[in-house]
Amino acid sequence: MGTQKLTYNNIQGRKVSQFRDQLRGLNLEQVLFIPIDAAKYHQKAMICNYFGDIIENSFFFSVNEEGISNFLKVIDNAKEEMDAQRIFIGIEATGHYYEDIVYELGNRGYGVTIINAATTYEERSSALNWCKTDDLDLVAIAYSLMQNKGMENKLPKGNHRQLLTLTRARRKEVVNRAKVRVDIRVQMDHIWREFLCILYGTLSSSCRYIGAR
Repeated sequence: MGTQKLTYNNIQGRKVSQFRDQLRGLNLEQVLFIPIDAAKYHQKAMICNYFGDIIENSFFFSVNEEGISNFLKVIDNAKEEMDAQRIFIGIEATGHYYEDIVYELGNRGYGVTIINAATTYEERSSALNWCKTDDLDLVAIAYSLMQNKGMENKLPKGNHRQLLTLTRARRKEVVNRAKVRVDIRVQMDHIWREFLCILYGTLSSSCRYIGAR
């Protein structure tokens, strides 16, 4: 009905169109999804195909030279076994633990899709009735990947990262400043009512009345 011309080829938008382009014409049994559950010490991952068939059961690895090398060996073995045509790796953005994994895999040529925690929460809730609780987080991440619900696959670096850190720090300090101002006003309201007009910068009739007494 409208006259606006679409600039993408999927009714759900450019993002979905790009994802479909990556899958179109492929044997979906040879498309591998690798969800990673980030943690402080040991990360957990598994490998499955587009249909949810498990290629490699859940396993643990560490974010160090040996751990990343072992993780990549598992991926290479799965690629060879399934003759994989495409691989998608995803991780939930929890705290800062996921960042090292994204950087390390990125340096080795693997793009990692970052998935919002709210998205995995929805998938996790829907899977409570049929999934093993041990791998519930991995399943939620995997299904978020399959439905293309991820966000960026790159983390900010250099000046961009520093600016992001400073912006977050400033936002926190602005909130703290607002809280202090509210506390000051509350104390003034209780103790020094005659100075309310000075504090609030107004000369209302109530302020003049209080000031006169």
